[in-house]
Amino acid sequence: MFRPTLLAMAGASVAAFGPIQSGISPSSSEAAPNTFDPRPIALGQPADTTTMKSDNRDRESVAITVYNQDFGLVREIRNLDLPGGLVALEYQNVASSLQPETVHIRRTDGGELSVLEQNYRYDLLTPAKLLEKHVGSTATLYRTNMVTGEEEAVEAEILSVADGVVVRINGEVTSNPPGRFAFSAVPDNLIPEPTLVWLLDTQNRRQDVEVSYLAGNMGWKADYVVVLDENDEQGDLTGWVTL
Repeated sequence: MFRPTLLAMAGASVAAFGPIQSGISPSSSEAAPNTFDPRPIALGQPADTTTMKSDNRDRESVAITVYNQDFGLVREIRNLDLPGGLVALEYQNVASSLQPETVHIRRTDGGELSVLEQNYRYDLLTPAKLLEKHVGSTATLYRTNMVTGEEEAVEAEILSVADGVVVRINGEVTSNPPGRFAFSAVPDNLIPEPTLVWLLDTQNRRQDVEVSYLAGNMGWKADYVVVLDENDEQGDLTGWVTL
């Protein structure tokens, strides 16, 4: 049997011991989880789709239930101003250890909010990821001239990064060229922070939305301090829960 303890999110690693809650109590209503496709595919957006972002500035309240098995249940309410129709929403500032298959989104007023697609995106900014995101585009390849010993820049079209890098340079296709790649900017389709991406269908604008999910790497421990009086007959007991 799980033994949950509610902890307040106060921006500190230590909180007073006891059943402490954040500004809201988790909703008692339970709904079936949304259908989720865990494959990292791009959202197929119709032409009339509006793209929007939401971060912790939209947050109204958050509550976390931490379990003994190193995971927790996160419930968060945000106030969103969504246009009617199809909306591609990037929901930022979520836990990096969230379990995407446990995500559930609903309107707190019980109104209709249809989830057409859902993806969890977290693109760590690495050389391999930069190359992957630039497939089909060009980059600058700096390679050393063996005669002069100086770096020379050439334009390279990145064709593939599967089992090595395949590029086209001066009309020739080659693989794993020596040198280093340089890019003019971070691509727009790279999401360096943990983000939930939904394709939603909604008819209302301003609305409160509750998002809940399970996340790992959430642990806690309890510590106690007893201070006895000078007669060793009575004392003060202080308890702390550390996240």
